[in-house]
Amino acid sequence: MMGLKPNKQRVRLSLTSIQSHERVEQQLEGDLYQKGDHFYIRYVEPEQGEARIEKSGSSQVETSPNDKPTAVMLKLGAEEWKLTRNGAVQSEMSFALDRTLQGRYVSKVMAFRLETRTTSMAREDREMILPDGQVMRYPAYVAWTYELYVHEQNTGQFQLELSIEPMNCAKEEGQE
Repeated sequence: MMGLKPNKQRVRLSLTSIQSHERVEQQLEGDLYQKGDHFYIRYVEPEQGEARIEKSGSSQVETSPNDKPTAVMLKLGAEEWKLTRNGAVQSEMSFALDRTLQGRYVSKVMAFRLETRTTSMAREDREMILPDGQVMRYPAYVAWTYELYVHEQNTGQFQLELSIEPMNCAKEEGQE
C-alpha cells in the first residue's frame, strides 16, 4: 500500500527503555504512517514527571520548566532504523544489526557526535483493517539493543521495546 501519510493512523504506544538497572515505561499516543518501504512512528515525549520510572542506582536528569516538548520520529526500514528527537534536545541515532553508525546530540549547552553499535533487532508485523476497508500490514512490535559511544567511549548498553496498537481500526481476524 503506497503513501499512507494522508491516511495516517492514531496509535497507542507502549515504550520500555532499560539501561543498567533503570527501567522507564511510557504509555503514549502517536501517529503511524507508511511512505514507500518505510514506516514512520511519531509521538511527543511526555514531560519529565509523566513517565513511570523504576530505578535503582543512578539519579534522574531534571529538565527546566522552559524546556519545550520533544517530538520523536522513528523511521523503520527493512535493514536500518532511525530515531530522531527534536525539542530542547536534538538527537539522531541510527540502528542496523552488527553495524556501528554515526549520530549526533545537540542541546543548549553541548553538542557531540554519537555512535551506536546495534547488537539485536526484532520486529513483528500484524494486519489491521483501515476505516476504508483496506488491509494494511504494520509493525506491531519492535525491539533493539545497542551500545552507545560518545567520543569513542562506551557509555552503556540500552534496550528499547515498542508495542504499537492502532486506535479506531479493527484488527484482522485471527490476530492477537
